[in-house]
Amino acid sequence: MSLSNMKVGTKLGLGFGAVIVLLVVVAAIGISNIRALNNDMNDLITDKFPKTVWSNEVISDINVIARAMRNMLLENDKAKIDQELDRLIAARKNILSNLDKLKEKITTEKGKEYLQKIYDARAKYVGGQDRFIELVKAGKQSEAKDLLLAEIRDTQREYTNAIADLIKFQSDLMTETGEKASKDAVSARNQMIMLTVIAALLGTILAYLIVRGLLKQLGGEPDYAAGVAQKIAEGDLSMAIATKQGDTTSLLASMKAMQEALKRIVGDVQRIVEAANKGDFSIKLDKESHKGFAKDIATELNQLSDTVDGAFNDTIRVAQALAAGDLSQKVTKDYTGAFNQVKVAVNTTADSLTKIVAEIQGIVDAANRGDFSTKMDLSGKAGYTKTLSDLLNQLSDTVDGAFKDTIQVAQALAAGDLSQKVTRDYQGAYNDVKVAVNGTVDALTQIVAEIQQIVEAAAVRGDFSVKMNMAGKAGYTKTLSE
Repeated sequence: MSLSNMKVGTKLGLGFGAVIVLLVVVAAIGISNIRALNNDMNDLITDKFPKTVWSNEVISDINVIARAMRNMLLENDKAKIDQELDRLIAARKNILSNLDKLKEKITTEKGKEYLQKIYDARAKYVGGQDRFIELVKAGKQSEAKDLLLAEIRDTQREYTNAIADLIKFQSDLMTETGEKASKDAVSARNQMIMLTVIAALLGTILAYLIVRGLLKQLGGEPDYAAGVAQKIAEGDLSMAIATKQGDTTSLLASMKAMQEALKRIVGDVQRIVEAANKGDFSIKLDKESHKGFAKDIATELNQLSDTVDGAFNDTIRVAQALAAGDLSQKVTKDYTGAFNQVKVAVNTTADSLTKIVAEIQGIVDAANRGDFSTKMDLSGKAGYTKTLSDLLNQLSDTVDGAFKDTIQVAQALAAGDLSQKVTRDYQGAYNDVKVAVNGTVDALTQIVAEIQQIVEAAAVRGDFSVKMNMAGKAGYTKTLSE
């Protein structure tokens, strides 16, 4: 029988037993002694072993210094001697760095004693180095050699021995730590065996109790409960959920109750949405018939319906007022998001129209006074407001230009000047005025020319037979000609 075909009781029994065994092993090792083993290993890796490494690096740098001093005695080239001196100084710096690390990490009294011996030996060794360097720099190779063989070699030996003592001390501590770790491992093994036996017994009992309680809590097999939950999660509320007789507390019983609650809230939501799609926001959900999250949903949907209804009513009221030419209406309630955007747009439209009407009133009032210099302000306008303002300004410019052209010709006629005419192109009534004014100028010009011909004929040639041409004349031109 495969694991997938087992019942939940069998699965949980086997799984719980296996988990208990694993937890016993992990808990026994982790809680009892692994922490101690880990501390010992960390102590070896991060404390004792690095100390031996730093100590050995000090010895290595001492050897570098020794070779450098030897090479300084063997070399005659100053550049090479300086090169060896640089190596010596660099090794000194490395030694100081490692000794500082040791000083920071060594905390036992015994370790501090060994470290102090190293510092004391180093002071002697460095003092000899300094004298050696001065002799080499002064070219006293022979004296430097004697100093190296007689004194420095002994202080170096004392120096390295002091470091070796510290290394041995740290090595002994590492050995002690390793032995302690071994003992801890044996103890961990014994505890693991004991705890495993106890945990296996407890695991068997707990597995039985948990399986029985779990099946009671689920109200059926987990696969069936999972299938029901999956259907509800996918939004399928049509599945009939089977529960045991009298079961009102299990998971399946709760899912069945949740399914019924979801059906009710979905039905109510569907009803209010259908009404809203028809433009009817008067339908509300009965909050008291729902509980918990369903009641919250009903409350929120009712609030949404009220908000949408209010926003639409406010917008319709202002739009109807605008359509009727009433600019006094505005949306005054506070809204947020898209509702506020609609409010701002509607109110801005009313404000824009109010402003344009006021500007047009100003232009009309000025025009009634004969002033066509007042124009619509185009700043900040766009769309139809800008187009309307542009057209009104064009109309004002056209009327202003037509009046100015007519006035100019009329003033010239009043002054006896027949040389002025309206020359710009106009249309409609403006062109009729232009034709009439220019026709007056032409008629007067023609009469003046004819009179001038009669006067010249009579005064110059004594000929009174020349007469005014009456054809086409009417009004004052005909009277004057007669």
